[in-house]
Amino acid sequence: FFFKQKTAYEMLRSLVGSEMCIRDSYKEYYLEAIQFFSKNTGSVEIARENEVFKVYFPIQPSCTFLSHKLQNKFNQNADRTNIMTKLQSIHDQKTFILARLQHEEKLQGWFDKYII
Repeated sequence: FFFKQKTAYEMLRSLVGSEMCIRDSYKEYYLEAIQFFSKNTGSVEIARENEVFKVYFPIQPSCTFLSHKLQNKFNQNADRTNIMTKLQSIHDQKTFILARLQHEEKLQGWFDKYII
């Protein structure tokens, strides 16, 4: 019975194959991470000193309850005269909007818990 000793090239080639399997398995995790990031973050572009910066932020779970009706109400009531008045409108309505989102989130939790 005869065993052939592998050459360094054959050993390297088998390592590359196993490394490729490991790399391919990480592709799944990478894609999941990208999908999670895309689903759970928002972004804004900020212009400052002739440069545009993209800033990412986590989307709070209650934000999934932002209805079109609430969006339209904000859009109708927002003063869009300039960027400062628009920001002031957001600031002025934030307490109402956040309370509404939290209320909707609680209602959904109750429905999920008690409704079959």
